[in-house]
Amino acid sequence: MGDHLQEQVDRIAEGNSWWRTCLIMASVVVVSVAVLSFIAARLYLGGLVKTIDALPKDFPPDIQLYRIDQAASTILIRGQDKAKLARFLTGPLRLLSIAAPIGLDGWSESVIGSREAVEWQKSKLDALESDASRFNTLVITWNGRLPHDETIRYYMDLFIRNKLEESSMRDSETGAESISAIGDGINIKMELAVSSDRTEITNMVMIIDYANR
Repeated sequence: MGDHLQEQVDRIAEGNSWWRTCLIMASVVVVSVAVLSFIAARLYLGGLVKTIDALPKDFPPDIQLYRIDQAASTILIRGQDKAKLARFLTGPLRLLSIAAPIGLDGWSESVIGSREAVEWQKSKLDALESDASRFNTLVITWNGRLPHDETIRYYMDLFIRNKLEESSMRDSETGAESISAIGDGINIKMELAVSSDRTEITNMVMIIDYANR
């Protein structure tokens, strides 16, 4: 009885040791893949996001931004670079669509359904990449204080002059404001942090998608 119990203990110990080895190897593989993916991403995506000192030459001339000279930072992402980023991020699904069965005859309904789902997803990714390439994106940040009413009034007038459809929201708890304006070939999103007395904007981030002409 004692020998049989010892044999079970040895078997369990051996099994645990085998599982520990497998887990360690799996962890090494996961870490290695993560590191290689990070390196590949840096090499593939490097330089896509650019910090610039002035508005791009192809930026719509009718969209004159308020106190742009006081902006803390201006970041530009070109449409072709966004498409490149979309291709990188959706790569695994594209590989899946290639690996899916090409001929549907003789395959089960579940396999056919899976293939159709992958093809549908791939069409969505292609559309996403195409849309991304059509628009450049500017991200502009103001960290200094701006007069609240004057800034809002300026942009409301700007949106009206350029026939942009405007909508706005205000968080009743934090006082933060969000303003959007959409028009032909341009989409503007503004996020504002406002002082407690609502006389100043303490921080403002503006994201502008404009047509890549």
